[in-house]
Amino acid sequence: MKKIECNYFGQGQYIYFNISRLAQLEQAIGVKAMELITTVPGLTELLHAFSIGLAHEQRQTPNWYANRIDELLEQGVTFDELSTVVLKALIGSGLLGKKAYAMAFPDEAVESDNEEVKN
Repeated sequence: MKKIECNYFGQGQYIYFNISRLAQLEQAIGVKAMELITTVPGLTELLHAFSIGLAHEQRQTPNWYANRIDELLEQGVTFDELSTVVLKALIGSGLLGKKAYAMAFPDEAVESDNEEVKN
């Protein structure tokens, strides 16, 4: 499991998903985690993902995140930037396996991972 820097809602914060958090996310949005990881999340998915993935930093409701994202968009942060953080955290959970992890985080791949990615 990889923690991804997420300074949109507070400095020095990290978002992550372990199996428990992925199960919470599935329940909250009614979409399987594997489906969410392989598509671009919509607004509902994004709001719940931040609420669950940042729960160790701050416990906030999806509605709180909606209001804060409104402010971020007005400041020039793009939806793509926000969704990329969530997608990286989802891939960082390891649910898609070593190959996807190595592709998303090539700087962390060891030689055996690089060989697996090539195959």
